[in-house]
Amino acid sequence: MYKIGKFAKLVGVTKPTLIRWDKAKKLLPAKRVNNVRFYGIAQLQEAKRVSLPDKHGMCKTRFYSIWSSMKDRVLNSNNTGYHKYGGRGINLCKRWHRFIYFKEDMYEPYLKHLDKYGESETTIDRIDNDGNYCVENCRWSTLEEQGNNTRKNVNFTYKGETKALTKWARDTGINHVTLYFRLNSIGMSIEEALETPVKPQIILHEYKGRKQTLRDWCNELNIEYNKVRKRITAGWLIKDTLETPIKVYNYRR
Repeated sequence: MYKIGKFAKLVGVTKPTLIRWDKAKKLLPAKRVNNVRFYGIAQLQEAKRVSLPDKHGMCKTRFYSIWSSMKDRVLNSNNTGYHKYGGRGINLCKRWHRFIYFKEDMYEPYLKHLDKYGESETTIDRIDNDGNYCVENCRWSTLEEQGNNTRKNVNFTYKGETKALTKWARDTGINHVTLYFRLNSIGMSIEEALETPVKPQIILHEYKGRKQTLRDWCNELNIEYNKVRKRITAGWLIKDTLETPIKVYNYRR
């Protein structure tokens, strides 16, 4: 066993770095005695992996955003959804604290699901809704499949038919989030929620102090709309979306 000072020299980092890794649960000591951290061979091997940068080049992708959001709602007590996840005992397996291992476990099935259902219908889902985020308990699901797996998947009866809210959303074409908001925030009846027309939603993006639709920004800046929309869908910030040059490939015959 090594005390924190000796271990820091072996790994080639500072003591504050080890303390920061401990608090972030990136590298935990083997044991603590009277508030003194002790590290062993297993921690030495793990430290070599933790200290390597994640040069994956995926920070602006939707896949990375899914991992980042998942990690934040489980580990960050300031996250607005923490009470539904980390606050009720849902944990993130130690392996998935680093993106490269999450990618190793989940990227290939993500691409297969994406190819079949598209981005908007590819979400990470826990098989056991009270279980942790780990490879054994996670899968890629559609919004309907995930909605049917929630703790509060309530059935509603309308015109003699009883279905889960996600199924009503699918059958009527109304977004399930809209239906949930109408029923739980506004207090509509199921009849009102399903029969009230949905107003078209215009999304404005703020850039350099001005707000416009994405298509208006593309027209103004002479950028191809479809490629810009894909960036937004993948989780890019509007500034990066509009300012990062779009690659043009010239194919030689």
